[in-house]
Amino acid sequence: MNNFALTVDYRHRKIFQIDINNGSNINAIDLDESARPVAATYFNQHIYWSDYETDKLHMSNMSGGNTSTIYNMELSLCFSLAVDPSTGNVYYVGVPYTRPTKPAYLAVVHPGTSKHKRLLDEIEIAGGIALYPSKGLMFWSDQGDDDYSGRIERASMDGKNRKSLFPYGLPHPVSIAVGYRENKIYWTDALDDSINYCDLDGSNKGVLYNDVNVRMNHIAVGPSNVFYNAHNVQRVMKLNKNTEKPQVWMNKQPEMGRLESLDVFVDGYSIPGEKTLITSTVAPIITTLMPGVMENLSQISSGTFAGVIVAVVSIFMIIILGLIFVMFRRRALKMPSNGKFLSARSIPPLENIIVSRDGDFDHLDEKDTHEPKSSNGTPALADDGMENPLYFEKNTERKNKNPYVTTIDVSKM
Repeated sequence: MNNFALTVDYRHRKIFQIDINNGSNINAIDLDESARPVAATYFNQHIYWSDYETDKLHMSNMSGGNTSTIYNMELSLCFSLAVDPSTGNVYYVGVPYTRPTKPAYLAVVHPGTSKHKRLLDEIEIAGGIALYPSKGLMFWSDQGDDDYSGRIERASMDGKNRKSLFPYGLPHPVSIAVGYRENKIYWTDALDDSINYCDLDGSNKGVLYNDVNVRMNHIAVGPSNVFYNAHNVQRVMKLNKNTEKPQVWMNKQPEMGRLESLDVFVDGYSIPGEKTLITSTVAPIITTLMPGVMENLSQISSGTFAGVIVAVVSIFMIIILGLIFVMFRRRALKMPSNGKFLSARSIPPLENIIVSRDGDFDHLDEKDTHEPKSSNGTPALADDGMENPLYFEKNTERKNKNPYVTTIDVSKM
């Protein structure tokens, strides 16, 4: 299945792969029986997903096997995650169980080495996260601590240049996605059951669609359509971006439970910034020596001629500066010209984490989602009979865990 949507069924502990063109063609990806996925995304023939039971990020093949742990978040829920295709790094949003004592955060981890960097803190409830690597941007939704206190924010993918596109007052923003062709961001709002959009700078805000009384949850964007799921509907809905009309695609699926994260993958419509020979080989070196160059280098992937010129000139300048540095270093150390001292300063290996250029849960509402777990430690049932994944465990064994999330300073690697 090449073109598909990926959604999580929290209640039944499954991840569903759904044919974009035929909503009745559904493949259930079976994970280990002890797993309980919350968020999932796809990259390079693998599924990346978060586990509510263990507070870990995992990677599995498309059949659910060969599962490995990417990172242990310890006392945090991962609500949304996304992969930067130019580096392979996994960006995620997390909400600590000890909130509001500890704020929600955005972080990045390298799946091959588990090296980790916490990028941003001071977020009330991070819902969804979306990446735009070729522009060096990431977007996220913050539900706020109460209704009508939500916001949409943006930053560079290294966590710098943080900006609130809508600083305060959104009803209840949940999930967020990027429309790469139209250069817009889309988000769902669970309080007014709406799909909203705006330009990348926050201008030209509008409402694309309303679906009353479904309690909208997650959103994903394809070339021509917007996909979304909801708490009160056992299927994924499809909406035409241009006509703003629902599409006949998928019928109600009685075997599906409470659907959580959602993503779509369509041939020819991938995240701008796919790996090229230059970005996969030179990027680690350039990112380490001169992080700002990556924003220009990334334009090679998107076909911008000016970006290519700037990147080539930048690389040339780095080489010249490197030669000058070596020359002065030799003279200062009075080393012979055999270059032996360079062996002590090897170029950072490719597997080291790269922070690229310069999130969806509305169920954190106190009045309907902070039910305690039952005595055996399993999630309690919500009023609709569905297990509620997201309540903060204040009186369980989790409080004995290390409350601090380990961070790694990429700049010191």
